[in-house]
Amino acid sequence: MSDLVLEINDIGLTVSDGKQTLLASPACALLDGNHIVVGKEAFASSRLRPLWTNDRFWSRLDQEPLANPSGRFQTNADLAHAHLEHIWHELSRPADSRLVIVVPGTWDPAQMGLLLGIAADLNIPVSGMVDSAVAAGVSLEPDVPHLHLDLQQGKFVLTELQVGPQLSRSAVFVVCETGLSAIRDAWADIIADVFVRQTRFDPMHVAGTEQQLFNKLDGWLADIEAQGSAALEMDVGEKSYTVQLTGDQLLPASLSVYPQIVQQIRPRAKGVLALSHRLADFPGLKDSLALIAGLELRWLDENAAARGALAKTAVYAADADTQEVTFLTSLPLAADSSGENASVAHDLLPSHLLYRARAYPLDQGPLVLGADPKSSGRTITLVGTLDGVSRQHCTVKQVNGRTRVEDHSSYGTFVNDRAVEGSAELLLGDVIRMGSPGETAQLIGLSK
Repeated sequence: MSDLVLEINDIGLTVSDGKQTLLASPACALLDGNHIVVGKEAFASSRLRPLWTNDRFWSRLDQEPLANPSGRFQTNADLAHAHLEHIWHELSRPADSRLVIVVPGTWDPAQMGLLLGIAADLNIPVSGMVDSAVAAGVSLEPDVPHLHLDLQQGKFVLTELQVGPQLSRSAVFVVCETGLSAIRDAWADIIADVFVRQTRFDPMHVAGTEQQLFNKLDGWLADIEAQGSAALEMDVGEKSYTVQLTGDQLLPASLSVYPQIVQQIRPRAKGVLALSHRLADFPGLKDSLALIAGLELRWLDENAAARGALAKTAVYAADADTQEVTFLTSLPLAADSSGENASVAHDLLPSHLLYRARAYPLDQGPLVLGADPKSSGRTITLVGTLDGVSRQHCTVKQVNGRTRVEDHSSYGTFVNDRAVEGSAELLLGDVIRMGSPGETAQLIGLSK
């Protein structure tokens, strides 16, 4: 049996093997009668058809009638069923794959039961379920956290963890009732205002350019977080509009949010605070949390929960006869030396990116690669066969001692000929391909 991890968050679902994300799908559904579109395709049209769009069905997973039902899709459970079916169908996986499901601490037993029922109806084998904060926390061994901060569409969630022979969930708090959805809207309004003031072009004037802005938002935020500022470009017909934006300009979107988070964390501050990868591109958050005495901040990458869950597979109990699946809110902290998903050995970590006989060190900041990369930081301009290569194609950077590639392209970035879904971890010897046949770069290690 081959175990994979499905992590559920109402922002999006991911499937991981613990080393890289195999599939990422936004938690979004677009309804039209008996027809449904889910995931990336739905998100890419969500601003064009807002009345047909639902992006809260995972956080509200239940069997109550929808406010705006459509055809055979009458409940949030119907939408979740369609989304999970799509993911299972699209996933490249071994035939004997089973899922360990990582769920948010805000879920109740009824929602977990519904999810297991949906999985059973789709003939998806489930070997276990585990709390997301606990799974992510054990991935940081031996520096396990006492607190874990995560993000959902409508809230920030703080989990208090008890450290002992096991890492156990002791309490879950909603520290702020504002989440990603409202903050993204505020960021978009700020960016639109900058375009109006600098170019007289208003991206919010028509739905098409509003959708383009939201489609590009995550990539822009990643660039701003990595470099402090970025050039934001929008194409409208034959015209192109470009503005410069800094992280400081985005801070007003979260001015009311960060103080609430700090106020809730401060009385519980001790040891390590683990921060979800979903918070990585929030301008000013790290500086706000640094004001709290007694905390060590540790950023989690997007595969942290999967690594933690898979490192402890022996503790999951799925009865072969009853199909009973145990939900765990604690995991053992003893080292799993026999596990295939243990931490990456130091000798597998690359030190440089090799492109056309030149080695670029990885410890001097992110590297943005593309046909014409726009960045105030380090860039590699690709030459040669550029079919399918975007101007700003991908970014290679180090995160918490690991090396990752983030895809920004229109036609895909590939690691060892496997398409990158959002981002992927890179190991020594891995080959990144950009375009088709495209250009390649290799991860290498140079002795000091």
